Amino acid sequence: MKRRNLAVLTVVAMSVLTLTSCKKEVKETTEPTAVEEVTPTEVMADNSKNSLDWAGTYTGTIPCADCPGIDETIELKEDGTFKLVDHYQDRKDGHFEEEGKYEWDATGNKITLTLKDGSTKQAAVHEGSLLLLDQEGNEITGSLAENYRLKKQ
Repeated sequence: MKRRNLAVLTVVAMSVLTLTSCKKEVKETTEPTAVEEVTPTEVMADNSKNSLDWAGTYTGTIPCADCPGIDETIELKEDGTFKLVDHYQDRKDGHFEEEGKYEWDATGNKITLTLKDGSTKQAAVHEGSLLLLDQEGNEITGSLAENYRLKKQ
């Protein structure tokens, strides 16, 4: 019985050695491979631009230096255009509307809205919200920081 087990074990060991020592034939192809041009944001992992449902309307009330607040609405369209509506509370002539284009930054997480007068407004795009940024593109800090978040409707 022991000899039979030894014989079976020897056959199994030789089969394993034979299978692992076989070379796989690599067939060389003569057809050229197509190379696609890829932009930097496509190479990156998930970001706001490619993984969030960001198109839509965002609203909130942001701080105002000389009024109770500014009711702000930003509509981001998938075609790269936006509509901005600001309503200064308690002001008779405090309603402003503007349309223009926006661009994504290289990371795909922030947008820059270009206004008619050439000035810009920046925002970080988060799940279900836009966080308005300061003029240098940094998050606003301090006790009023969360007041600069517009929520998606």
